[in-house]
Amino acid sequence: MCGIYGLAYTDKSRRPEVALLDQMALAIFHRGPDEAGRLVRGSIGIGMQRLRIIDLSTGQQPIFNEDNTVGIVYNGEIYNFQGLRRELEAAGHHFRTQTDTEVVIHAYEQYGIDCLRHFNGMFAFALWDGRDGSLVLARDRSGQKPLFYHLTDERLAFASEIKSLLQAGDVPRQINPRSIYHYLSLQYVPGSETILRDVMQLPAGHVAVWRAGELTISRYWQPSYEPKRIQSIEAWRTEVRETVSAAVRRHLISDVPLGAFLSGGVDSSIMVALMSQIASGSVKTFSIGFDVAEYNELDHAQRIANQFKTKHQEFIVSETEVVNSLADVVWASDQPLADTSCLATYHLARLTRQHVTVALTGDGGDEAFAGYTRYFLDRLLRIYRYLPEWVRLKLIPQLASRLVERSDIPTDRNVVTGIRRLSQASSTSPKASILAWGSFFSEEQKNWLGNSDWLKIAGDEPSAKLLEHFYDRAQADTVLDRTLAVDFETYLADDLLVKADRMAMAHSLETRAPFLDNEVLTMAQHMPDNLRIRGRSQKWILRESFADCLPAQNTNRIKRGFGMPVSSWLRKTMRDYAHDILLSDQAVGRGYFQRKRVEQLLADHVSGRADHGQRIWALLVLELWHRQYVDAKVVDKPVAPVIQNSV
Repeated sequence: MCGIYGLAYTDKSRRPEVALLDQMALAIFHRGPDEAGRLVRGSIGIGMQRLRIIDLSTGQQPIFNEDNTVGIVYNGEIYNFQGLRRELEAAGHHFRTQTDTEVVIHAYEQYGIDCLRHFNGMFAFALWDGRDGSLVLARDRSGQKPLFYHLTDERLAFASEIKSLLQAGDVPRQINPRSIYHYLSLQYVPGSETILRDVMQLPAGHVAVWRAGELTISRYWQPSYEPKRIQSIEAWRTEVRETVSAAVRRHLISDVPLGAFLSGGVDSSIMVALMSQIASGSVKTFSIGFDVAEYNELDHAQRIANQFKTKHQEFIVSETEVVNSLADVVWASDQPLADTSCLATYHLARLTRQHVTVALTGDGGDEAFAGYTRYFLDRLLRIYRYLPEWVRLKLIPQLASRLVERSDIPTDRNVVTGIRRLSQASSTSPKASILAWGSFFSEEQKNWLGNSDWLKIAGDEPSAKLLEHFYDRAQADTVLDRTLAVDFETYLADDLLVKADRMAMAHSLETRAPFLDNEVLTMAQHMPDNLRIRGRSQKWILRESFADCLPAQNTNRIKRGFGMPVSSWLRKTMRDYAHDILLSDQAVGRGYFQRKRVEQLLADHVSGRADHGQRIWALLVLELWHRQYVDAKVVDKPVAPVIQNSV
């Protein structure tokens, strides 16, 4: 696990500036504090910070082919590298190391760009091909590892994180208004555009080739949900069990201590159950809880830890500790990310890193096997839409507005919140499920909040329209599959995996997600709908496949998000802090939002007239991000990178 960066100039006589490369390396030192390496050839310079996981002694980067005409810096893991290595050796390739990174080099020699179709893993890499002077940039299928770039006529700059890219000298910090507009509804910045107008993200499953000043981007993989495979329930149970088990086995390859995040939910419980069967010795598991009873579910994790006799560590974090870390979490996120579970993940990663270097997670299980309650609710909503419009959009909202919306109950358990969302859900495009049930700001609320001049620039396309694009292009026939495709390419890639990567790498911890293994995804995507959603049960076949080895209290649990009591905090602990930040001249002067409307949001929330906790949180994160990434010079911890392997 590493962080990568680089510069490539169109003018072949111009050599990358060492000072700029040093600054870029420094900004992502946290991603790889163990070693550093760099390759400079003519007008191209690429580098990396390494967190040593596999082949500790000879895996230093950059790594080259036999005649040193191709070199690579690489971030990630190729879980099928051992089998690929045997194939490549049989084809005549010679290896110098035991690392998976070298497999990428020789696979590129053997298959060219098509080598990407052979990799089962998570990765982002930069490969210099001295034979034609090109630079190849690529990301894994689901987008577990990040890669950003800035392109001009004179230069290409790239890095694992925006904070590194901003050290490349002349990368503008001008804001992309559309990204903020979509962020307000989604809680994350979606797609290949970023919050910075001139910075782009290479999408998951894509490869970019830079040659002679031209950048060509193409897609090498996208999820495909057809054709469906038909077999007996028992055959599916067996296949799910064997396929997920094989994925976990692949993800356990490591030369450093390894453990697992354990929430007690279905996905993380399955991970721990399989690790206990496969790994030698007791599995190390890690859970986090808070001193707020409604948001503390450590007993579910403890039940799994007891059953599988893991070496279990529970961490209790205080409200004060969490709130005081908000600025650090915003810094780690790289882009505004209002997902409150970032706070929990940040502290879980911080404490886990004291014991292991790698942690397996259950990420991706919900998107692969349809685990969110809204997938079931979407079916009911299709019926609800047949009600007269005056009932859906007037009567029910009016009745719901008279109900008290408690802020001390997690959103997914709050009946009043659910009723109030009905009118929004039924009036939102059925192609945008996540906005129907989980939108922070609706289109109407954004238009109410925003300044007219800003809205003219930012609000040219409703956020639902953005998601409809992914829905319409999905290689799928059913509504459920198309919705899963949207979530896979947006919510998973731009929120959940960003959270997992940035929060963990901020503490030099690698996380792995076996549910995102190629074979698991392929199997799940070709399942009939009724295996994933059956009655009111989500992830039905996954639960059934592991029901015999997990406690019923865990397999039958309703899906819970790792929420935080931000609504309560913003009425109490953080009330004055949020008021001072959001109504400051600095925040108001950005020109996005009307001051009087922000004041009203805050006042209505504090008085209890409405629960605007998530909305205020999104605005707070956005303003803190501006102060760190736009107003101030972004610099990582003051530890200089030591280039040990520069060639």
